[in-house]
Amino acid sequence: MSKQFLNKICLMLMLFGTANMASAVYFSSYIYEMGSDESFISKPVKNDTSVLNLYTVQSFKIDQPGDKGENIIYAKDREIIYTPVKLQIAANSTDFFKLLYIGPKDDQERYYRVVFTEIPLAAFAEQEHGKATSFMPTVSMSTIMVVRPRKQKLQYVIDEKQGIIKNTGNTFFRVIIHQRCKLNDESSTQFYMLPGEEYKNDVVKQKNQKFIVANKRYIAVGDQCPEQVLDEEEGPA
Repeated sequence: MSKQFLNKICLMLMLFGTANMASAVYFSSYIYEMGSDESFISKPVKNDTSVLNLYTVQSFKIDQPGDKGENIIYAKDREIIYTPVKLQIAANSTDFFKLLYIGPKDDQERYYRVVFTEIPLAAFAEQEHGKATSFMPTVSMSTIMVVRPRKQKLQYVIDEKQGIIKNTGNTFFRVIIHQRCKLNDESSTQFYMLPGEEYKNDVVKQKNQKFIVANKRYIAVGDQCPEQVLDEEEGPA
């Protein structure tokens, strides 16, 4: 087992929490993000097994992602729909699910736990005809989907003297803090900040390059590395 694969597993465990892990289902990203101007996103699901599989998808609205806990929120009206409801994917092939947002168009950010379930089609067919045993092998894997507010306010405050970064807007962003002013520093500190969250650490005080990442853009922040100029559309190397 390669080191790269082990690192990928560790990252998925951190992001997904208690999600069931298996190599049979592959996702193109670990967090699904729907922009303020988007009404749907299409995401690939790859079947890397040697058999034909059936895939289903379901979603649960949660109060927030992360270590503080994910409390499921009951929504009176449906906010997320997906198509197709069931998808057959041949061995070593890829197909797409489309996730559509039909909820309120307001200034609130919304979070969902999206769960994909994989069932060998032969086992599913046997169950449908009443021939299956009480056990049917399934693999479930989940990811977080964030629907940015339709009326978005991306705002933040950075105080390098106090070592503080605050998310004062109504949408999440990712923070990247490099160790120095070089953009190719692979040992950077990276984390997500939800609306209202505050991060305080001495690393913010240091002379290094800092970025806010949101809406597919990299925004250089802080005054510690004024000589660095960044193309916001491309981001760091």
